[in-house]
Amino acid sequence: WFRETASANPYCFSVSKPPIDSQIQTDRFQHGLKTERFVPSDGASQGAQDALSSLASDGTGACRCLAYSANGEFFAHCNSAGVKVRSLAANSTVDLPHPKAAQLAFSPCGTVLAVWEQYAVTSDNPQGSPNMNLYDSSTGKLLKSFVHKKADTWRPSWTEDSVVCARGVTGEVHCYQDRDFSSMRCRLSIAGLAAYSMSPGRSDACHVAAFIPGSRGQPHSVRVFRYPDLSPTAPVANKSLYKAESVSFQWNRRGTDLLLLTASEVSKDSYYGEQGLHYLSVRGESCAVPLQKAGPIYHTEWHPDCTQFVVTAGSMPAKTTVYNLRCEPVFDFGTGPRNVTYFNPFGNILCLAGFGNLKGDVELWDFANKRLMAKLLVPDATQFQWCSDGVHFVAATTSPRLR
Repeated sequence: WFRETASANPYCFSVSKPPIDSQIQTDRFQHGLKTERFVPSDGASQGAQDALSSLASDGTGACRCLAYSANGEFFAHCNSAGVKVRSLAANSTVDLPHPKAAQLAFSPCGTVLAVWEQYAVTSDNPQGSPNMNLYDSSTGKLLKSFVHKKADTWRPSWTEDSVVCARGVTGEVHCYQDRDFSSMRCRLSIAGLAAYSMSPGRSDACHVAAFIPGSRGQPHSVRVFRYPDLSPTAPVANKSLYKAESVSFQWNRRGTDLLLLTASEVSKDSYYGEQGLHYLSVRGESCAVPLQKAGPIYHTEWHPDCTQFVVTAGSMPAKTTVYNLRCEPVFDFGTGPRNVTYFNPFGNILCLAGFGNLKGDVELWDFANKRLMAKLLVPDATQFQWCSDGVHFVAATTSPRLR
């Protein structure tokens, strides 16, 4: 169980069920950070306890940002003294000289830590300095520095084995391999390239999707390339799009199929613009997803088996529909006050909920039998996550709420 309580706004990131013979130990730190952990009665995990205890005595300023590696081995946080990377297994700490770090991110295997700061120029340095730095998590060795000014696109993309790393540059995608950032393994260069997304999965089945806005009467398009052959003339799939000023990518967990959520600011029917949903696969198949009710598209969710997906769309009360890979509707959950959907890790339970500006109705469905199991109310929820057992879930909110 881990949560950040800076500015009195708790966020729940993950939950695990405590062992029977354990007690909850709370660490409160001077700089606005709090952890709650399950401590076995036999005193196991002493290295992790010592590492967190040393954090409690660190009174060097407020915590600016933090990150955990996916494997749980490393924990990084930034305060007024710099970035501290703590190995919970080795009970060691590496200090990095970035007291103004704004965001942190680990590679999937935790071997590389990316540190991003706001880009700034001064009278002494009118050209500015690199503001995105990549470090070896264990040793603190600087691997590479880049300039990346935008806060919403700075984060590098990795394959799940951390072999391939990609980052977006103006009109290009630069790819590196095996933590060798001295030279690019390959690059995708297309005039006007506006956004990209790398598929999840291992490096031996990696694909890169790129969105290219249209010009001179040509339609917008999304092209998919197979790594490492990123030649602009060799896409494995292509989809032409109309009324698509921006595109959001959503891959299934295998990295073989993706949904494209398009948006345009101008529409004859709505003040809020127009949205569209399209399907594209690395096999070259593509089609538009036929929505069952007119209105905005609130949420899309892939089933864990990657053969179906769920769409919640339409003016309130919204309609939730299940589609197969041919984009044919196979089941309709009807309408209700919903705007999000969440599958549990095994895909046998589907949660339909209405959060945000809705009152918090939650429906739990047996997905295989399409049977409603339970209804409950979770008011004012701002965060939702299934537990790894697929049975329990956690919903969290900020406190105090706006009154």
